[in-house]
Amino acid sequence: MTVCTDSISARRLRIVLVLLTAAAILVTARVAHGANVTEAAKSSVVAISSSSEGIFGSGVFIAPGRVLTAGHVADYVEQGGSTCRVVTDDGEQYRFEILKSNSSPDLAILELDSSVGTPIVFETAPVGVGDEVWALGYPLGLTKLVVTKGIVSSLEQEVEGEAYLQTDASINPGNSGGPLLNSAGRLIGINVAKAQMTGVDNVGFAVPLADVTSFLGQYAPAGSASGTATGSVTTAGPVGGVPVGAAAGGSAPDDSGLFLLLLAAAGGGLIWWLVANSGKPRSTPEQPGRAGAQTHADSRGARPSDRGISLEVNGPDGFRRVDTSLPAVIGRSSDCEITVADPQASRHHVSITWEAGTPVPVARDMGSSNGLLSDGTRTSRMELPVGGSLRVGDTTITRVS
Repeated sequence: MTVCTDSISARRLRIVLVLLTAAAILVTARVAHGANVTEAAKSSVVAISSSSEGIFGSGVFIAPGRVLTAGHVADYVEQGGSTCRVVTDDGEQYRFEILKSNSSPDLAILELDSSVGTPIVFETAPVGVGDEVWALGYPLGLTKLVVTKGIVSSLEQEVEGEAYLQTDASINPGNSGGPLLNSAGRLIGINVAKAQMTGVDNVGFAVPLADVTSFLGQYAPAGSASGTATGSVTTAGPVGGVPVGAAAGGSAPDDSGLFLLLLAAAGGGLIWWLVANSGKPRSTPEQPGRAGAQTHADSRGARPSDRGISLEVNGPDGFRRVDTSLPAVIGRSSDCEITVADPQASRHHVSITWEAGTPVPVARDMGSSNGLLSDGTRTSRMELPVGGSLRVGDTTITRVS
């Protein structure tokens, strides 16, 4: 009997292509699900802004007219001496009062002058290491909502005596007080800090949900109806008026097991086809040798976001040299990569980053009160080559490498 090997190979190839197509469809569905998660949460996330410095923090609605944020964000509101507002995703601004603020855990509750806002949904299921997470907020004074994705790196990371949920989702100054969401779009923590060591990226910390609910449970306005939590926060009913564990419109089913099964099947089918066709003569285009490939890889160099710079900082707090990775923020706030003890500097004064198409770092004013000065002239943006200087308040910063 004669067997047509070409027909068998074609059938095998079709099987592999079907499996790969199914896996690709599922990947696309998962990406779309992630977009839906963040899109649904947008109306729950707010920026916190001052009239003098612009946006300096983030927050999330826990009930109509009630916003949860970081305690150190509320501290700045009380110490800033300027008019502060909560700004929603659609640009509406609202005045507010601080109902409660703590340093441990680093949380605060704000009450707006209007009963607006879509409350975020709180998760009730356990969180696991490796779970996908999304951090939402307004970092670096940016006026449009920023979403970054990562995983849970540690469930209980102790920093300065406090236990945090650690994530590798990118968190920067201004993210403080914003929500950390799971793949169902439910709240699992409040972002409050990032590691500030030179050369360390994407090590962020959030107050875990257990501490959030404990903090909220300590606050119950006089006269509130126990167990209803309508427009208030109580322990007997849903936290912050939020229907705990019930996402609006339901949540997508967990397809991770099916995804892995299809991926494994596709990989197995591909290997099967390659083995079945190994040994058959076929035309192969000329390929570079290993040395050529290595030379090509080495020629790419480090990505701009991985490169650091060295700066000399000379101000009221003295002279020092600082090595930092980019992006970096200069200001008085303790969450800045370069902190200056300069009363003329804003909390988040200037950001320095690499920009596409620009061979040198770029410094941008973050809406500071005294501005970014280049050669004594106020500017919103300037390039910072080696030897270049900028001025922040009474502090001069010079790039040395």
